[in-house]
Amino acid sequence: MKKVFATLSILACSSGIAMANPADGIAFAPREVGIDAFNQDPQIQESKTQESQIENQTETAAHIPQSENLEHAVASARFKKKSQQKIDPTPSMQIDETALMRGFPVTTEDSGGTLILSDSPEYASKNGILYSDVVQGDARILFYHLNNSYGNKKIAIVLENTSNQLNTITITRGGHANPSAEYLKVGKEMQTKYFNQKLNDTIYMLGGSIKLLRPELDDVTIKPGELLHGVYDFNATRDVKVTILFYPATAEPLLFYKRAPILKADKHHLRGTFHGMNRTIKTQKAYDPEKDGTVYIQLGDDVNDKYKRGIDALDGSEVVNYGNYGIFYTLDIPTKKETQFYLSPLGGVYAGAMTIKTAKNDQSKLILTPGEREYFGDRTIGDPEHVARARERGIAFLTQQTELSDLGRYNGNLFFEYSPPGASNLPVNIILRPTE
Repeated sequence: MKKVFATLSILACSSGIAMANPADGIAFAPREVGIDAFNQDPQIQESKTQESQIENQTETAAHIPQSENLEHAVASARFKKKSQQKIDPTPSMQIDETALMRGFPVTTEDSGGTLILSDSPEYASKNGILYSDVVQGDARILFYHLNNSYGNKKIAIVLENTSNQLNTITITRGGHANPSAEYLKVGKEMQTKYFNQKLNDTIYMLGGSIKLLRPELDDVTIKPGELLHGVYDFNATRDVKVTILFYPATAEPLLFYKRAPILKADKHHLRGTFHGMNRTIKTQKAYDPEKDGTVYIQLGDDVNDKYKRGIDALDGSEVVNYGNYGIFYTLDIPTKKETQFYLSPLGGVYAGAMTIKTAKNDQSKLILTPGEREYFGDRTIGDPEHVARARERGIAFLTQQTELSDLGRYNGNLFFEYSPPGASNLPVNIILRPTE
């Protein structure tokens, strides 16, 4: 996930939309507004003044490295390849009118086991250990690595029972995408498999034994320039050392593991161990289309949806999961009447999947985002600074240029399953609108 200061990523991520203050209330009738009315909003005016002050300070701050000023603004860039992205000629879903929308108040709670994130070095050129740590109980492993060498490579997830007793490993969910140089395709395929593939595979490990979490990965060859990305959920009854291994395609993984060197993280250092691998975001009240109008919930901005902090077990350093990749979200959104839901990318190109489950139907429905194209967000244009400031105060502008992925129309108690897709840009908005 090489860090790229792409214009779209910087503008969109730095202009994250904040949730409205619950104390302010957000009930209002849906209405159409013009650009002049939007610019005359008092909060917009205040933002313009702040923007002018910021511009006057530009020369003074010019000597400060971008990496120090924009660290949180490029979460998605770590998960995408720096390349020229052609615009997909397939049209994106758009609305016919322009409307004002406000942030919808939510509460956030983290729970669950341990996330092991392996994405540094993202561009792997040397053989060795990409990341390793010891976990027990519920855990999730995410790996995202590109073969940056001249030869064919493979990736293995090695388990070592560090106890002297029987350890039972149960794999409950997951999958990996086929290696490819089309990174958006890899991210979307991986999410489709993860959300659509429940597992119940068991591995029994005697004390001190070493095994592969997914032996079938040894059949997957990564050619130079290709990306391999996967996510697996599992449970371990005792301490187990989990190691992500990058090795020659002709080598035997368990033999190579015994002599493999530890690879240093790259400068972006997007690897580590994070506690609380699941996040529940619940609206503070049921959404009422007639009273609330058009509203949104923003994900992956580090303002309203904070990034996870953890530790790199290999060097002991504190790390940040920019974008919350590998975090499993449950969006608990009750509605009083039928509601139209959309996902809108704010940071640039985006390709993923998620699920929807209603209280009346226990079966989850898979939704591709977007469904009509392989990716979207390629037409997203960054906003002026005063618009960005307004968004941070819970005011956003929904226009005919806003790119949308249709999540469907629903009523009642709804539960969306979501996780930031690899190779895609953040943040995103979940938008709720009246159906009429």
